[in-house]
Amino acid sequence: MTRARRQRILRPPCGGPLWHETAPRPVSVDGLPTMTPLQSIETIVRSMPRAAFAATADAASGALAVTCTNAAFAALMEAGGAHEPGTAGAPFPPARFGRDVAERIAAAVRQGRGGRFDLDAADAPPGLPPQRIEVELLHLGEGAWLGLLADVAAERRALELLAESESRYRSAAESGSDWVWETDSDHRFRWLSPRHAAMGVIPDALALGHVRWEFSPDPPDGPAWAAHRAALDRRLPFRDFDHRKRLPDGSIRHVRISGKPFYGTDGQFLGYRGTGRDVTAEFDARRQAELAEARLADAIDSFRDGFALFDAEDRLVRASRRLLEMTGPVSGLFRPGARYADILRGAAAAGRFMAGTQEELERFVAIRLEQHGNPPTDIEYQTGDGRWLRLSETRTGDGGVAMVFSDITNLKRAEAALRKAAEEAEAASQAKSQFLANMSHELRTPLNAIIGFAEIIADEILGHAAQDRYRAYARDIRASGMHLLDVISQVLDMSKIDAGRFDLREERIDLAEVTMSATRLVERLARDAKLQLSVDLPPDLPMLMADRRALRQILINLLSNAIKFTGPGGRVALAAAIEPGGDLAIAVSDTGIGIAEQDIPTALAPFGQIDSAMTRERPGTGLGLPIVKALTELHGGSLAIESKLGVGTTVRLRLPARRLVQAEKAAATPTRLSVPPPS
Repeated sequence: MTRARRQRILRPPCGGPLWHETAPRPVSVDGLPTMTPLQSIETIVRSMPRAAFAATADAASGALAVTCTNAAFAALMEAGGAHEPGTAGAPFPPARFGRDVAERIAAAVRQGRGGRFDLDAADAPPGLPPQRIEVELLHLGEGAWLGLLADVAAERRALELLAESESRYRSAAESGSDWVWETDSDHRFRWLSPRHAAMGVIPDALALGHVRWEFSPDPPDGPAWAAHRAALDRRLPFRDFDHRKRLPDGSIRHVRISGKPFYGTDGQFLGYRGTGRDVTAEFDARRQAELAEARLADAIDSFRDGFALFDAEDRLVRASRRLLEMTGPVSGLFRPGARYADILRGAAAAGRFMAGTQEELERFVAIRLEQHGNPPTDIEYQTGDGRWLRLSETRTGDGGVAMVFSDITNLKRAEAALRKAAEEAEAASQAKSQFLANMSHELRTPLNAIIGFAEIIADEILGHAAQDRYRAYARDIRASGMHLLDVISQVLDMSKIDAGRFDLREERIDLAEVTMSATRLVERLARDAKLQLSVDLPPDLPMLMADRRALRQILINLLSNAIKFTGPGGRVALAAAIEPGGDLAIAVSDTGIGIAEQDIPTALAPFGQIDSAMTRERPGTGLGLPIVKALTELHGGSLAIESKLGVGTTVRLRLPARRLVQAEKAAATPTRLSVPPPS
């Protein structure tokens, strides 16, 4: 082994020799080029960075004392706020870099090994940036040291910013819904972010080294892929290119990608970089929405009525097929996006609406626009070709307007036919009423004469009739005449009521007096029928505002009906009372044959006849109850029937409280009456 020897080869300008250990073979000093023994110190000095210093070390403590510096070292120290940095004996490192690094340097010096150290200034002086200095100490032997310094603050800060940027980019790429990809100049994948694998689109092991269209179920020379590949060949950036991918399990995913070409420093094209996103859920949702819209369109087109939908800006969204058929020559106006005002004015100009003058047409358009802007609307109008349409408009949730057009031409024709029939029926009714009025006069006059002469004969007013049989015939003639007169009177009253020509002659009347008058007229009927007739009225009834003749007719009809359909030994009763609500209730009840519930409407209908043995024995016109009901309703009252077969019937009518004159009491008139059957 060749013995190392000391050799002084250079004296620096600040004085004091620099020594190094020489060796027979080349040596390398901490990252510097390999040097021969005689070249090492000189090479180190000549290749020193801008800041350098020479120092000696205390053998015991390892502390370095500066012996010689260059100008760069002095400037570096002064930039950090040090004073007299080149003074012989100044300690290194300065105190502002902290005790920790000073102790580590001292330990390295004591061991004679030197090394590379980072000096970070703990506190920068006001107005000065923080310092970060990299120091490399070289041991020259015999306590001599050479230090090489470089200010790496900017370099370190740049590295920190780069690392921070890379971390931020990585976090964004991994946490977002997109993945990042990179392809080479042949468009083959060479890198995919971890998010790609997490999305489960195509495993990275299968994707790397392949072009994306290899995984598509669509032909690579199809229109979409051909256009995309042409853009790639022209080095064009692209955005939101949607395509399908077939996964290894055979399922299909929809992917959306964007990318930009990138180039090397020499301008050479290196490939594309971009992002990708799995939009299968979005595509499926859009597809479902399209299907739902198609179903809705089919449903709308199947409506018998026309339909149109306008958005919040009053532009047409959709018009149904039926509406286009209904609008005929102007259906071309119903284009998606057209404003309703333009459609309306275009239809008016084409003569679509029935209007007399131009002024009337303009007024119709103005009114329609106002109605359209303030739904809901429900109108009817006639088109230029004579058809009738009903238009209903409603406001939608998003501020638009939904319109429904119904062709009501047939309905209008039916209404016109009904009106004509009603007018004809009214004319016929008036003719009937006039005929009945005339016939009443023509029939009553001879009937009155027949009845009068029959009474004279029956009562022997002019003398004794020779034969009893003549008197019996006279009584029969009188009874038949009275019956015929009653029938004619009822028919006439009913016809007047139907024609709305029965006028009430209202006055203050005493109900008890009218009731007793009506009862006296039917007393003989009750005795002949061998039944009991009773009347029970409250003694303090107020006066009643009513038509005397109509009220008397009501009571006579009810009592006559009750007597007619009640057998011998039965009871007929009339009662009245003031109800808690103030209405006047009058009830006529009997213990007669009764009426089946389903036959009550028939009994209340004009000329209605209920088929039973007793009704066949006691024929009538079927107008008694209908006249009672009509006259009661003319007074503002109501009529109700409660009946049970074989038990009896109660007819109850109510007159409103406003017809009672509470301030006036009726005169002292008998309020109770009982007609017992003959013994």
